[in-house]
Amino acid sequence: MKYKNIVFVALAGILVAGIAIASNPFSVDQISTPASVNQSGSTSSAVADNSAAKPMSGQIGFVNVRTRLNVRTKPWGKIIGKLYDGDKLKIVAKEGDWLKIEYNGGYAYVHSNYVEVGSERANNPGSDNDSGSVTDPTLTLPNGSLNPARFGYDAKMFKSVFDLVEKFCSSNKAYVFGAGHKYTSGYAEKTDCSGFVGQFIQKMSAAAGVNPVFPKNSWYPSSQVYKSQHTNKITSKFPPTNPRDLVKPGDIFVMNPGSSGVGHVGLFMGYTPSGQPIIAHSTPTRVNSSTRIAGKVGYSGVRIEVLPARYASRWAGVYRVKNMDTMLDRLSKS
Repeated sequence: MKYKNIVFVALAGILVAGIAIASNPFSVDQISTPASVNQSGSTSSAVADNSAAKPMSGQIGFVNVRTRLNVRTKPWGKIIGKLYDGDKLKIVAKEGDWLKIEYNGGYAYVHSNYVEVGSERANNPGSDNDSGSVTDPTLTLPNGSLNPARFGYDAKMFKSVFDLVEKFCSSNKAYVFGAGHKYTSGYAEKTDCSGFVGQFIQKMSAAAGVNPVFPKNSWYPSSQVYKSQHTNKITSKFPPTNPRDLVKPGDIFVMNPGSSGVGHVGLFMGYTPSGQPIIAHSTPTRVNSSTRIAGKVGYSGVRIEVLPARYASRWAGVYRVKNMDTMLDRLSKS
């Protein structure tokens, strides 16, 4: 009888322990993560995907980032390269949150959150926003990161153009009609569009040691003068065509006068990875953090951004200052 009681107590203890474990909220089998809501409004489990690699051989993907995407040896492994918005990928497999891709003759990994899988990009970074500017996920870059190679051009040849324009973007605080049309030793805090272009040409000339196209202490010309004086016309096409040897950073774009009788002028700077033209100009609108490449957010004045599609209606063309090639050549060798 004594042994029967012992067995009964032991069995009862096991039963109670089993009930306790089953109702324990910290039991491994009971832990669950809350459902997450996707963009369509439906819910899905947020449990991590620990399954084996899922073959995706032959599928194409496109990088979708504002700055750059790290390429790694393995998930969270050593960084061995960078990819940029719009870059096309060949995907081999999906491993959890990571994509295994073909890279430089071998394989590497990128995070799947920043890749659109499909034969074409689902989003359209070239659409106009409410302000009339064109947005692109590559654009918001910190000051100091303007490398010409990032926008499709030789880094050494066009470094002087990007360095000068970025200094204007950092210093300029306001668009003021008629401002910036006289020589200044520094970088003007206030300019209008043609004042900015005139100052840029003057400083490029001084840096290269060539005679400027207009005297140092003269009044820099208005936008329409660049269509007939000091320049050669490169193209009338809108947007500017994209063989890299036709239109170059530092070329001048000109727009015809609108209903107010005022034209517009600025500088061509390059192309985004998805092929959109980039310009530098001074305008009365405030610099927007979501569309600028460079410029003082919240201020009017000089900024670098994608060429707005609405400029097509007044587009006159792209022009090159007559001694610009000489300036670029000298500065690239200095």
